[in-house]
Amino acid sequence: MSPHAAAARRLAVPALLGLSWLGPALLLAGTRGDLEGFLHAAFAGRSRPDTFEHVNRLAVPFGILHSCLILLAIAAAWRRRPDVLAVLPIGPAIGLTIGVAITSWSDPNVYDLLAVAAIGWLVGTVVGAAYWAWKPRPPEGPSLAGAAGR
Repeated sequence: MSPHAAAARRLAVPALLGLSWLGPALLLAGTRGDLEGFLHAAFAGRSRPDTFEHVNRLAVPFGILHSCLILLAIAAAWRRRPDVLAVLPIGPAIGLTIGVAITSWSDPNVYDLLAVAAIGWLVGTVVGAAYWAWKPRPPEGPSLAGAAGR
């Protein structure tokens, strides 16, 4: 791989991760913290009145968890740790899967879905950081096994 392609790839992953953070951040900033009111207005007549109850209580903590997960992913991409990048989405994937599975879609409660997803984001962040700390990158260069056989 050419040096230019490697540099572009090294910048592309953090840029894409930053864009995935931008959407929720702009949504929270644009609604001035009243995500519940925005969702009620956006889905007026198409949702039940209690569908978005208590979403405001969890919107900011979820935004913080999402920011921490994205920052950790950007740091892992910048430090060329694809193993950490592979571990990070496991918590969110499990959280979203459980959240979707337990949601009653005839009468959804977005707070419950967001709460379970937030737990997944927290688990992903903590496990990813712990994995990074526990399993530091092996030294680059010739392997010690190859040198021992000589």
